[in-house]
Amino acid sequence: MAGIAGAEGAACSGAPAILIFAARTALRDTGDTTHEGVRRCQVLLEILLAAARAGGFAQSDVLCTLIARGDVSERVQRMAAAAMTAAEANLAALAVGRAGFSGAGVDRD
Repeated sequence: MAGIAGAEGAACSGAPAILIFAARTALRDTGDTTHEGVRRCQVLLEILLAAARAGGFAQSDVLCTLIARGDVSERVQRMAAAAMTAAEANLAALAVGRAGFSGAGVDRD
């Protein structure tokens, strides 16, 4: 992944870049992405932010507002990094739950 270039020229990569990419695609109507791509980014953004909030990140609304305005400054990149750090512990549990596993084993339909 090449990363996200900020207004100051600095780039972020990894998990924060994924969060910013998902938010930009989900929140900004650029016409560059298919409806399905936008929908998938909306779902990804919801999952990432839910995990971040569960980990104590309290600035999801501010982060989304800034990204929706097109701001990918170093400040936004730092916020995205903080969100993903907060989300880290919760993402594995979220993924396991979404895959249908529980503490007792596999939930079968």
